[in-house]
Amino acid sequence: MAHAVDAMTGMTLAVTPVPRAERAQWHRAWRWTRAVWQPRQSEHRLGFVYVDCMSSKRLPPVAAVIGFIDCINRGDIDGLGKLMTDDHELAVFGEEALRGRARNTQAWAGYAAGYPDYVIHPRSIVEPHDGCVVVLGHTTGSHLGLPDHEARALTVIWLAEVRDGRLCCWRLLEDTPERRAELGLTPAA
Repeated sequence: MAHAVDAMTGMTLAVTPVPRAERAQWHRAWRWTRAVWQPRQSEHRLGFVYVDCMSSKRLPPVAAVIGFIDCINRGDIDGLGKLMTDDHELAVFGEEALRGRARNTQAWAGYAAGYPDYVIHPRSIVEPHDGCVVVLGHTTGSHLGLPDHEARALTVIWLAEVRDGRLCCWRLLEDTPERRAELGLTPAA
């Protein structure tokens, strides 16, 4: 593994070449994955290189949420754990919340293993007030087992509460026009 320094942020990045057979999998998460294209010595064309950019700095709330989604999309359980507070809770559509970082990372590990193609597709991200981030989007590859074209039609809202650059709450909510208005999302998002 090589290291590089991001010229814009000054962050040290761990650079790992992705084998040709795995490139399609990484490409699916391209939108939320920080990556670079660089020539590879063994090839005459550009090769895909994944860059792990977990910063030790305190992330702003929107950046923390985007990082959290990126970890979910890549099945990066260790990364998810780093972005959770010790008292992190997951609340899904009004069910009883799952509390604690250890319990949540264990639950995400099971979900990632059971549904390795699970991906969150954000459409809109807003921060209605400090520490609160709202994401409107859809998923594919979930436990619902729907074809992608059907899953795209089922939008949901994720509400994240961020404290000191880490998520203390990740809540899934039903997408309704009233809830969109309440959370500062545009009606046609």
